[in-house]
Amino acid sequence: MAATTSQITTPLIGPSLTQVWKPPTGVTPGAAGDKYAPFALNTRVVTNDLTLDLARFARAGGTIAADATVGITTGGVTTTAGANNTYTNKTGVELVAGDYAFLMAQTQILPLS
Repeated sequence: MAATTSQITTPLIGPSLTQVWKPPTGVTPGAAGDKYAPFALNTRVVTNDLTLDLARFARAGGTIAADATVGITTGGVTTTAGANNTYTNKTGVELVAGDYAFLMAQTQILPLS
């Protein structure tokens, strides 16, 4: 599966939509690794993709296949996808519990009533 060719357009040094970060060796994957993550969980960035134009930095709470969808909790950990909370793993690789990555979504713009 091919990884996304989209680029992050939000001014932020070092993010990549295809990069996967691991907790340091010897650190149990999960909350213990969060302080070593390169970005704060839930960091949101805009991309130049016309379909999936939002990316959110999260920790994988379990295995996430490439191109699979998940939700993200307010704490920045993946969960079951749901209404208005569906993100796609466009890294091109399967994520395992404890991995950190930017997951992509389509922003929803609702009309004013």
